[in-house]
Amino acid sequence: MSPRNASESKVESPNLPKPLSELFNGTDIGSAIVNAEAVVVSCNSALKRWLGRLTNNSDTSTYPIELTSLKRILRNFNAKKNLSYQLVNFPLQHSGLKYPLMAQGVLTRLNSSAANEQEPLEFGLICWMSETSKQPAISSMPRSIDKLLYSVPIGIISINGEWECEFVNGEFCLLTEKTEAELAGREWIDVFMHQHERLQSLVSQLSTEGVARVDLAINSPGRRTKTLELELKGQLNADGTLNHAVGALVDVSDRVERQNEIHRLANFDPITGLHNRLSILHQLERYINIAQELTQPIHLLFVDLDSFKMINDLYGHPVGDLLLKEVGERLKESVRDSDLVSRFGGDEFLLIIPGAIDQSVVDGIATKIIERVGLPYQIKKITLHTSVSIGISDYIPNKAIVSAPPVSAKLIMDDLIQRADITLYSAKKQGKNRYVRFTNDDSQKVTDFYNILQKLTTGIENKEFNMVYQPIVNCKSGEITTVEALIRWNNKDIGQITPDRFIPIAESHGKIADIQYCMIEQVSRDIALFSELGVLASHSFRVAINLSASQIVDIVHLSEFLAYITDKGILPSQISLEITESMIVSDEQHIIDYLASLIDQGFQINMDDFGTGYSSLSYLTKIPLSAIKLDKSFIEPILKKTEQRALVDGVLRLAHSLNLTVVAEGVENDLQRETLSKMGCDCIQGFAVAKPMPPKKLVKWITHYYEQ
Repeated sequence: MSPRNASESKVESPNLPKPLSELFNGTDIGSAIVNAEAVVVSCNSALKRWLGRLTNNSDTSTYPIELTSLKRILRNFNAKKNLSYQLVNFPLQHSGLKYPLMAQGVLTRLNSSAANEQEPLEFGLICWMSETSKQPAISSMPRSIDKLLYSVPIGIISINGEWECEFVNGEFCLLTEKTEAELAGREWIDVFMHQHERLQSLVSQLSTEGVARVDLAINSPGRRTKTLELELKGQLNADGTLNHAVGALVDVSDRVERQNEIHRLANFDPITGLHNRLSILHQLERYINIAQELTQPIHLLFVDLDSFKMINDLYGHPVGDLLLKEVGERLKESVRDSDLVSRFGGDEFLLIIPGAIDQSVVDGIATKIIERVGLPYQIKKITLHTSVSIGISDYIPNKAIVSAPPVSAKLIMDDLIQRADITLYSAKKQGKNRYVRFTNDDSQKVTDFYNILQKLTTGIENKEFNMVYQPIVNCKSGEITTVEALIRWNNKDIGQITPDRFIPIAESHGKIADIQYCMIEQVSRDIALFSELGVLASHSFRVAINLSASQIVDIVHLSEFLAYITDKGILPSQISLEITESMIVSDEQHIIDYLASLIDQGFQINMDDFGTGYSSLSYLTKIPLSAIKLDKSFIEPILKKTEQRALVDGVLRLAHSLNLTVVAEGVENDLQRETLSKMGCDCIQGFAVAKPMPPKKLVKWITHYYEQ
């Protein structure tokens, strides 16, 4: 391939506007046309100077010039037919220098493959010195780069002192989806419709600093939004007015989308699409600062799904995730547009209700949430039911002390969340599926709650838990059928802590399994004591153990738990396992089969607190049970209300028709005991029989009971 003659190095650009030509003449940018063998066909004075050549275009002895360092890059570039341009780094050997200068640039095709064309294969190169190279002195540049301007993959615009488009290249037209004819002579700001406000700030910056940059969104019907980055560099007159400016326009849509995706992943939950924990805490702190300034309140709702772990364990995480997503949608439907909804973690959601609104409005939102979330869900052809417990706390800035230094928003935020958390715990303790508002009277509860939570870990490690036992007797024979094992906690700092105080905290904070194993270890020792003292052999009775909700749905865990019992030499016929209605969230067949197998092994399965959970009598026909235990709330009004006796009588008839034993809990006096016995109740438990007592005291009580 023969190089062009020297006259071709004088390519003129008569259509190149004078400001644009001056800009290139005053900028240290090298440009060249090279053939496939890296021989320079034509180049400007900057590149000649970097190569140590003369700048006089009439000197024909300077051609051809070989850029040997580009050969390999050119061959690789040409082999990739789908590339229109390539960013390159290469050395330039300057005569008289010990080390080459490092250049950076853009390489582009000026024509197609030479296979079917008469013209030889040529490439355009526009380059500049790397920051690691010392920049040579600026000299004038011949106007021979129009070919590069129209092929470089950067939109270029030249603007005159009247802010009119003086020149645009092909890439600029492509990016803005306009023709040169449409752009020529137009005021440049009109090129970008609906972007005037952003561009006005760019004009202001350019007029003061001589350089400005802005991102512009271009909307095309039926296509994704395109983001273009426009950077302008201008020359100002002595009076500060614009002489001319040149701008570069680049499509940065991919970069912006990546940044948006990073922002989304950092601030939004991938399952529900709601704000995540990090984002909502940032928003809450910001809202508190605003509330302090405007002295307006903020209301916080801490929402927790009831029984979600059981659903997740039963049907798997895919179903659990879809349920969380649906719950998130229902939460958003229940609040105002100005409110913020987040997934705080697991099955917990945190809602911010800002503004000066009455507490009744907040209560109405909480009520709507409970109603909407409580409706059935159809997920993967499975009908699911769940409910929510809600804790509400309020931050109301004190107008009377606005002159005082503001309290840290972080401290207020932590206190606000803590208060909502404690009222959420209260809502669960009161039976779930409800909301509770924090009041000043609850301050001590906050202290107690976190004090107990803090002590739980050391209490488990130090085995501070012990067992007491309450007898259950047969109404007709008077025989002791069962003693229920009830856990107690005696902490050296706090003292006696009843189960209703620490069990809900242990369940909500993942400590219940550890407590269960502390309990069964103690029960095993106590059963051995009962056998040793002879009361178990002479008066055959079972020990009732309360199972946790997590054990019912986790068959593997429950199997390990029961294996621990039998490994201690305890027989299944000596144990009753007590579950509650709320633990059974479905009639999942594999759980039903497993409970039936436990009965076959000799265990008894009792439903505790019957009537306080889902109150579905249909469970009695589906779940394999040995007995049901009527909650004490059924028993208390039995002497005063005829309809209550009728209800208890109906439950007794149904249970007996299914061959189930009925135990009445909370029987406190002989009259209740006698009434229940006449109605056909099988067994009773309560103060009318005996209070819970430690194992050794129970042995004495049993001995005395049978001696009477």
